[in-house]
Amino acid sequence: MALYHVTFAARRRAVLFPTEAHQRAAVRCLARTVGDKLALFNAMDEHGHTTVEEEEKKLARLEAKLKAALSAVSAEPIVVTWEERVEDPKHARSLVRYDVTQTVHHETGVHPALQSGSCAHELLGTRWVPGFALRTELVGRPSEATILGHLGLSQRPLVPVTDEQVRELGACRLRAAVTAALAVGPRLDGRSAPVVLARRVTAQMAVAAGIARSEIAHALEVHPNSLWHMLLRPVPVDVVVAVRMRLALEQAVAAATGCTFRLCRRR
Repeated sequence: MALYHVTFAARRRAVLFPTEAHQRAAVRCLARTVGDKLALFNAMDEHGHTTVEEEEKKLARLEAKLKAALSAVSAEPIVVTWEERVEDPKHARSLVRYDVTQTVHHETGVHPALQSGSCAHELLGTRWVPGFALRTELVGRPSEATILGHLGLSQRPLVPVTDEQVRELGACRLRAAVTAALAVGPRLDGRSAPVVLARRVTAQMAVAAGIARSEIAHALEVHPNSLWHMLLRPVPVDVVVAVRMRLALEQAVAAATGCTFRLCRRR
């Protein structure tokens, strides 16, 4: 087995993942397709990167599987444009910074800590996709402080936000953080399992924080009387922690940049 850095792009130099929905779908696709082999990744607007462990003789098959799967969720068909074998630990560690700072490198205007297509969220514990965990041992097990430093943020550990902070931020900010942390949406359309879970997490965390049910219903675009069924079954603790960490990360970005997040009125 060896470690490979694989770059993919659109067939006609077009945009692959132009929206939040595209990038979040790409993350779920990578988790489903190569999750057990994946050390790092980044799904950008026009291209993407994966760092995967595979046998040399099976690499072409893995790339074909990856192309087919990602093409199903991208705006344009995908081709692999370049691959290289990662020869030593120093090279592997350098890829961590490379992948989590792609928005800076390509000057997209998106803060690297807030890019949905970045593996920074798996590395920081600010996203939860069932059964998905990066093979960080393949790239030197980068610490939280290291990742935060790469992102241009304070290297102090992120502290999950409290219920009081959730209440201050409001239901719309909470819903936005939940969809980001679960790699769904941003619109909560349909009845797929991830979307249903996102609604339940938003409702339960908001109620626990003491947010008015009318505000919760507004954020979820449902009638207040329909909230009760979202509160019946408990949600996984790991999901709640990921959402609290996501909100903590957003607060860290706001502190570092001086920018504040606007409360959403409608999705």
